[in-house]
Amino acid sequence: MRKYLCPLISATLLAGCAGSFKSINPSSFQYTTQAENSDAELFYKYDVLRERENKKYSRKELKAGVRIIAVRITNTTGKTITVGENAKIYSGNSEVRFWPPDLTYKKIKQKVPFYLFYLLLTPTQLTVNEDSFPIGYVLGPGLAAGNMAVASTANSRLKKELTDFDLFGKTIKPRETVYGLIGIPEIGFLPLRVVVTP
Repeated sequence: MRKYLCPLISATLLAGCAGSFKSINPSSFQYTTQAENSDAELFYKYDVLRERENKKYSRKELKAGVRIIAVRITNTTGKTITVGENAKIYSGNSEVRFWPPDLTYKKIKQKVPFYLFYLLLTPTQLTVNEDSFPIGYVLGPGLAAGNMAVASTANSRLKKELTDFDLFGKTIKPRETVYGLIGIPEIGFLPLRVVVTP
């Protein structure tokens, strides 16, 4: 049993601890990339998870083949537009189909039950001068509970932020500026623009 237990414990520890979540807040970025040939003013920014030091989620983003993009749209058309209806995001001549917040969240959330593997540390004994102390009874459950709590809280904050800044169906009045987060099934850095239809 011990020969199987040691590799499992090592793998669990190497996988690292749960990651917290730092707010992205797309309205706080300095945007430098502006869309060209766009019917409405669009600024956007890739790698927002990494820039906000959400390392755990940034790695999951790349692994899942999804990009979370912060955007700033100013309606310069002179009429009210609705994102996803008469105002759509394009890359070249193709419409960019961005995922709803719940799907984006599902793709990159931390797997909370994974941290139950820390319970494998429960049999750990500390030996000092031929005396053994069962520190695993504190270490294993403590690490498991702590990491699960951190991951669960971080996931909740991520989900709320994706939902709060969801742009789909968002109505933008003339000269109004809105900020949002969109998730797209893409691993590259697509050039984006807004196409407004009559």
